[in-house]
Amino acid sequence: MMVQQEVNPIVISADELMTAYNDNKISAEMQYKGKVLIVDGTISSLGDDMEMYGKLPHVKLKTSHIIATVHCSFQERDRANLATLQKGQYITIRGRCDSFGGDIWLKNCIIE
Repeated sequence: MMVQQEVNPIVISADELMTAYNDNKISAEMQYKGKVLIVDGTISSLGDDMEMYGKLPHVKLKTSHIIATVHCSFQERDRANLATLQKGQYITIRGRCDSFGGDIWLKNCIIE
């Protein structure tokens, strides 16, 4: 099912999501991994994601955890919309949760 068609997405802040993973990754994976989330937070950076899903545009959302962020990977067709965003801007993003390592990854994201 496409991210935008998901009927019951989970609404959570970037900081709450990161806290859940830091407190108990096993529990957080059971609750969030593979599910569509609507995540809000402050943009810490924007760029191209070369590591996880090819060279796709992405937004990183800041959390209160020192170096951990929520990475939100978009499709190439979203590049022009992302170009209008700025670091420090508060935003709401919908995407499918897929965590790796100390950071959390949302893929196939759209701006709410």
